[in-house]
Amino acid sequence: MNESIRQEIKTAQDSQVTGNMVDSTALNVREMQAGSFLLSGDHNQVTIYGSVIKTQEKTTTPAQLKANPYQGLLAFQERDYQRFFGRDRQIKTLWTKLRDLYEQNQQLRFLPVYGPSGCGKSSLVRAGLIPELVRHPLPVCDSVRVATLIPGHRPLEALAMVLAKVATNEPTPVAKSEEFLAVLEKPDAVKPGMLGHEPEFCGLRKIAALLPEIHTSPLIVFVDQFEEIYSLCDSPGEREAFISNLVQAAGDRSQQVTVVVTFRSDFLRELQQDPPLYHLFSEQGVLVRPLLVEELREAIAKPAELADHPLDEAVITLLLQQMQGQDHALPLLQFALTRIWEGLEEGLSEVETLTKIGGVGGALAGEAQRLYERLDEGDRALARRMFLGLVRLGEGSEDTRRRVLVSELIACSSEDDHLEIIIEQFAAPGVRFISVSLNQQHQETLEVTHEALIRHWNQLQDWIKESREALRKKRKIEELAQDWQESGQSKGYLLQGRPLRDAKEFQESSEGETALSALAREFIHKS
Repeated sequence: MNESIRQEIKTAQDSQVTGNMVDSTALNVREMQAGSFLLSGDHNQVTIYGSVIKTQEKTTTPAQLKANPYQGLLAFQERDYQRFFGRDRQIKTLWTKLRDLYEQNQQLRFLPVYGPSGCGKSSLVRAGLIPELVRHPLPVCDSVRVATLIPGHRPLEALAMVLAKVATNEPTPVAKSEEFLAVLEKPDAVKPGMLGHEPEFCGLRKIAALLPEIHTSPLIVFVDQFEEIYSLCDSPGEREAFISNLVQAAGDRSQQVTVVVTFRSDFLRELQQDPPLYHLFSEQGVLVRPLLVEELREAIAKPAELADHPLDEAVITLLLQQMQGQDHALPLLQFALTRIWEGLEEGLSEVETLTKIGGVGGALAGEAQRLYERLDEGDRALARRMFLGLVRLGEGSEDTRRRVLVSELIACSSEDDHLEIIIEQFAAPGVRFISVSLNQQHQETLEVTHEALIRHWNQLQDWIKESREALRKKRKIEELAQDWQESGQSKGYLLQGRPLRDAKEFQESSEGETALSALAREFIHKS
């Protein structure tokens, strides 16, 4: 028996045991599997896990171990619905809410799904609600088609592209996307508003009306990470046009368009900038609640059962224990489960892997730190700059992830190869701390896969504290440089006077993670 656990058991036996347990004199101790110990008495029993878990001998790699059924930091997608467990009640709630919005025709068909980061909003809609609509179509239609987008810096462009894909069935319909963008950007009417007369945008409704079979197969526009219209979109005009397009289409009596959005609840303050939209969230929104214990057990156990390799019951119980008080730590749990399965593939027992990674709380941060410490000194400095570049600094709110161009992270051409190596390590299939993708202009972008990394990796938190003010100044210059670039390098966007002097002073003193990109340096030089 492990000595530290033996001491904990002795302490329990030397004192009165409270609650529903029996008197300590009647306790019997029996070592169980997975480093647990069963304390039994006359009427009750309780399993105690020590701070140090006894590791088991290496197991033999299962001959027919199937693909890893867990997601790591990635959100579940529509194709993952068979491995998505523990959400049946909430899926039914969303489906019923949508049905009611269709049947009560006076309401906007606009369904907000909101909650804190890490509660599983995106997965609930992608792998829960959308497949449920395929299996059980709403009574008012034979089927639905879903257009899924993430707003990003240019939400109207993102909406135009996904609508063009639906209309053409092409992967990159550039011409059709540009055509739709012009329709979405054009105001159709002017209405009285809080600040005078405000334009109405009906482009989405018009585009949907032209889609084939729209009357029997209506369109659901799913906007994932809706908070990006505040955290990433810098144009109030584009933000208003985007919201207006969604609301006007969702309110049209033809019932051709329904809007579903996921939204981080810590951005509700920004949502108050638009009182009608805030009211819509208050009246029709669904708050994603924490999983109940039996639901969490399903999420842990069922994927492994589906893969024909059930997890040890003691390990499941230990994972449930480690999740207590961490209602919004589902990404941490999925990451730990992913590592446990990888351990099985390597011939390690479940307990051995769980001990090695430091449990649910330590798995994510520990792995990130190990990858970082494997880098040489020069690449560590570049990795620090990369991760700081992927964080959007909160103003009175939590820091969030930031999607950036890879080119923005490179201060000189000699860093290209080194940055590529770092990206490969942190984006590898086994970890996926960062995600690589192409934007609408086919430029390579990076982002942190899940903000759990920002919150739980202490090294990154320390970097943010050390560099917060300098990073704010850098971001302001970089944003101005990007605006200048997008204007076709118009002279009207160049700096003058005090802002130019401040930018030059910052450029001279900046280094490391605060070093300006080549574009920003050119912007200052041309000013």
